[in-house]
Amino acid sequence: MLLTMLLLIPDQPRRAVGPAAMVLLASTALWLLNSGRVRAALAALIWGMWLAVTVLSPFFGGVRALPIIAYPVLILMGGWLLGTRTAVVLAALTATVIIGFVAADLSALLPPQPPTPSILYGLVQITCVVVAMLLIIFLTRSYRQRIDDVRRLGSDLAQRTAEVQGSKAELERAQAVARVGSWVIDLGSGQIRMSAETCRIFAVPEGTIGSIEAFMARVHVDDRQALQQASEKALAGKPSAVELRIVVAASERWIAQHAEVEFDDTGKPLRSVGTTQDITERKELEASLREQREFFRLISESIGEHIAVLDLEGRRLYNSPSYRQFFGANRDLLGSDSFADVHPDDRQRVIEAFRLTARTGVGQELQYRLMHHDGTVRHMASAGKVINDKSGQVSRVVVVSHDVTDKKQAEQQERIAATAFESQQGMFITDAFGVILRVNQAFTEITGYSADDCVGRTPKLLSSGRHKATFYAAMRDTLERTGTWQGEIWNRRKNGEIYPEWLTISAVRDSDEQVTNYVSTLTDITMRKADQEEIRHLAFYDALTGLPNRRLLHDRLRQALAASARRGRQGALLFIDLDNFKMLNDTLGHDMGDHLLQQVGKRLKACVRERDTVARLGGDEFVVMLEDLGQRAQEAVAQSSHIGEKILAALYCPYDLDGHEYHNTASVGITLFGSAHHGVDELMKRADLAMYEAKNKGRNTLRFFDPQMQAVVTERASLERDLREALQKRQLLLFYQPQVDAAGAVIGAEALLRWRHQQRGFVSPAEFIPLAEETGLILPLGLWVLETACAQLAVWAAQPGREQLTVSVNVSARQFRQPNFVDQVLAVLASSGANPRQLKLELTESMLLDNVQEMIVKMSTLKSHGVGFSLDDFGTGYSSLSYLKRLPLDQLKIDQSFVRDLLTDPNDEVIARTIIALASTLGLAVIAEGVETIEQRDALAAQGCHAYQGYLFSRPLPVADFDAFLRGS
Repeated sequence: MLLTMLLLIPDQPRRAVGPAAMVLLASTALWLLNSGRVRAALAALIWGMWLAVTVLSPFFGGVRALPIIAYPVLILMGGWLLGTRTAVVLAALTATVIIGFVAADLSALLPPQPPTPSILYGLVQITCVVVAMLLIIFLTRSYRQRIDDVRRLGSDLAQRTAEVQGSKAELERAQAVARVGSWVIDLGSGQIRMSAETCRIFAVPEGTIGSIEAFMARVHVDDRQALQQASEKALAGKPSAVELRIVVAASERWIAQHAEVEFDDTGKPLRSVGTTQDITERKELEASLREQREFFRLISESIGEHIAVLDLEGRRLYNSPSYRQFFGANRDLLGSDSFADVHPDDRQRVIEAFRLTARTGVGQELQYRLMHHDGTVRHMASAGKVINDKSGQVSRVVVVSHDVTDKKQAEQQERIAATAFESQQGMFITDAFGVILRVNQAFTEITGYSADDCVGRTPKLLSSGRHKATFYAAMRDTLERTGTWQGEIWNRRKNGEIYPEWLTISAVRDSDEQVTNYVSTLTDITMRKADQEEIRHLAFYDALTGLPNRRLLHDRLRQALAASARRGRQGALLFIDLDNFKMLNDTLGHDMGDHLLQQVGKRLKACVRERDTVARLGGDEFVVMLEDLGQRAQEAVAQSSHIGEKILAALYCPYDLDGHEYHNTASVGITLFGSAHHGVDELMKRADLAMYEAKNKGRNTLRFFDPQMQAVVTERASLERDLREALQKRQLLLFYQPQVDAAGAVIGAEALLRWRHQQRGFVSPAEFIPLAEETGLILPLGLWVLETACAQLAVWAAQPGREQLTVSVNVSARQFRQPNFVDQVLAVLASSGANPRQLKLELTESMLLDNVQEMIVKMSTLKSHGVGFSLDDFGTGYSSLSYLKRLPLDQLKIDQSFVRDLLTDPNDEVIARTIIALASTLGLAVIAEGVETIEQRDALAAQGCHAYQGYLFSRPLPVADFDAFLRGS
């Protein structure tokens, strides 16, 4: 090569030596690198090139020489590859050499510079390219070698860790190999015992006993806070791990600390045991990797394409910044499934192409849809390339993509523009003077006019004659001002038929804003108008009866109210509800119910005037609105009452339901309206209340609204609201009334619910318990009573002398019918810890009339767990021996109504004696409630009843007072 250069440049042999020397130097560095002597290769490459540049520069003009530009590059490369000191030395030497060149140049000591031929410049540039390529090869190999070093280091650590676990004798040797030291801190004395490796890491003599203060002094100032937090975590009983820097011999080392604290039996920390690992080398490798990653990031950011590196499962290992912008900055893409963002319809096709690329190593090109972070769909064109590992196997797939959405949209717009004219809407185009230039097929189908019929004529041939000249003048005026017009217009088809259409006219302007054309679209809305009429009918009329519905009734009622107030005339609103309509549906079916409703609608219309309104609200509810009933309320009452009676009579007549003769009655509520300012909802409510009053009075009658009805409803609503609030805020109380035996000893208690209202004081249970039953509040109320009573039962069971006390809890029918009632009771017993044998559930006779078999099953299940049952108020309901002998009862309770007159009413005395005898025959216990006198008790005792409850012994008491009563007894 040198000979070739000398032949090419015979007059400049010394200048030709430079490029050849640089090539030789680079080859030598590569040879050293291949032989594993990395440091020597770096030094030879950097210093050899610096010397070559320095020696050759005088022959190329000193500071004016072309090679002088290599100095900055060599300084940067030297600092990067050989360290900061090398860069400083190179910079100092370079400065010295440049100063020398300047001085030599000023003193004319440099050899004369002959003209430089182009071939020499070319050789120098080729040499630089060769050297740069060698540098790139070296950097790539160095990067891979460092990765291999990291992997080897991890393998060595795993091997050494296994050896440490296997043999205590080799611990010190394994620590030295793995660079992991151990230590123990005596938290009492603060002394630190360190292994040999730990001493080496901290650069102290082996066997040194350290201290916490000395260790903290070595920790880097910026890392002491992290160490403090890790120490607090360890003292809290949790393993801690922290990476920090220590200062050893004026240099920094990175260490990884892992620690746990051991505690004595009292929880006092005794010592901290942990390990220290020198991770300086790993941190340096991580820094190098970050530099390489930053290098690749800068490259990817400078390219406009989307770049992604995927593993063989399609998980993202790297994404260019453009991808992060595409998917949103807040989303973490690393490790995520790249296929999950592909449109579901394209996903399988993309997966198959990816697998083909990974299997064959041949990149595929395809287009697919990708989901953007804002929810839109973008079209992507992608090409895949593979990355092979050292063995030649595919290890990664690089996907380069670009967004082709705009291109596809542009193509789509072209297709739309080509087909839009032949859409389902009729279209025609005119010039600026209104002469038709073109029509589409839909125009012909709507109007009957072909293109030959229309082209060259004006749209006047479609005129129906229904619109005046002012209509078209307004149309032209709007077009001139806004450039568009749309609206409903009546036109004429070719066959003479007049039809409605929706017409839109848009002006087309040129660059000078002059109108060149008009584009018109028209839609036949004949069917739409028919549909609108049908929709209006469906919206305002009942589909079954054809009567006005609630919406139309309210609209007419508002108008009637306004008219009545304006003219001072009275009106009336009749609310009609069919009696026992549900029974008809349940027995004959809903079809028969519909037939009945249709006939009721016809009969109601026959009972009123043409101008009155009959409406169906839904179900079996109808409303009749009567207007113009006179100026005085008395007249309105008389007329509305007459019509109401007429309606009752008409609805009472037999109905023919497909051969079935059916009789039905109705309840009618009436309210008047006139000059008073009442809203629609208020009038409907009043009529509804009056109707319910009619039902309460026996049905098949009518009632007028009375303000007292509203007061009762308002009072009930207020009480319901307060009861809900009391239940939520736990304002209810549970009192206990003692149950005693013949000797007067307390054997149990009945839990009785009490409500102390903040304003009303104590509210009677007879007032709020039925309300709770009606509203469903009895369910949470009953559960609360059961939970509270069982909790108190458990408390008494833990007190000496009270273990055998029983508690009776009343259960409502609605509560007992719950499908999960048995599970609910057992769960409460389990959670409270109460003894099931001390719990007694009191049932009423009315509960036994509905589904006795299901009731027996529930009672038997609870009975098997020890729960007892008492039949409350026995004798007041529908007592039946047939079910009494089947029920798993434990006790009968004589109602207080029989006990009250026991001594004065022979009938009550006989009933009481009979109940006691019946209980004895059936093997049941018996207890009497409402015992208030000694005479009543003695009479009951004489008949065989030896358990009592009543004011003779105690009134119902709060828990504290009940406990005091127990202590007193």
